[in-house]
Amino acid sequence: MPDSDQPRQPRASRTRRQPPLPGLAGARDQASFLLNLRVTFDQINGFAEFAWTAPGCVEAAAVGRVLCTGADQLTWEMDRNGRRDAAVSSHHRNSVRAAMERWLKQFPTRRDTFTAFWIRTQPRTKKPVRVQESPFGPNEAAYRWIEDTILAMAAALRLQFSPLGRMMKEIPPEAYADFGTYGRRMMRKEQKREEEIARRRENMERLAERRRHLEQRKAEARLALEAKKAADTRATLKSSTLDSPSPR
Repeated sequence: MPDSDQPRQPRASRTRRQPPLPGLAGARDQASFLLNLRVTFDQINGFAEFAWTAPGCVEAAAVGRVLCTGADQLTWEMDRNGRRDAAVSSHHRNSVRAAMERWLKQFPTRRDTFTAFWIRTQPRTKKPVRVQESPFGPNEAAYRWIEDTILAMAAALRLQFSPLGRMMKEIPPEAYADFGTYGRRMMRKEQKREEEIARRRENMERLAERRRHLEQRKAEARLALEAKKAADTRATLKSSTLDSPSPR
């Protein structure tokens, strides 16, 4: 898998002045029996891998994986000499720390050779790329950073164990390819529906306006007719008064 040349994203703050975790030895404690540790966070497949190698060796002496296997459960798998063991922890920091302590006690680790990597997809492509985390300084708590990252991974992956996550699992993989087309089609339908609603609203407003004008004209005509009738009545009464004979 190729290493990325793209700029690395800033790392979250690394807690300083943390007590050393058992098994993660400082420079003064280093000896030939200590192992090198490489931790890789695979963002594509959703797990963290711990690989220990002896100095001068390429083949891993032990490989551990941390997987999110429940809404509040992490599984810690260890593969050593063809034998695989597993243990579980919760998503709580103390539980994660205890699981890490067991591994680091079992595989004493050199502090100065610790390295960390990310596996993620490249922008605008599905091709995976491996990105190395910048080296840790002598006063930076590498294990605390590992804890924080495992906890963040657990928080991100626990959704798959929710009702929504289980529902998404029931959708066949091939259906995901159609989600974009389906979504665009539904957006077009929704847009047409909104346009139709807008047209109906405009038509109703025009009809209502027409009714208002018609009623207004009818009212004006009725008032005019009533005024004419009243004028005619007054004219008739006046004419009758003038035509009547004077009393003798």
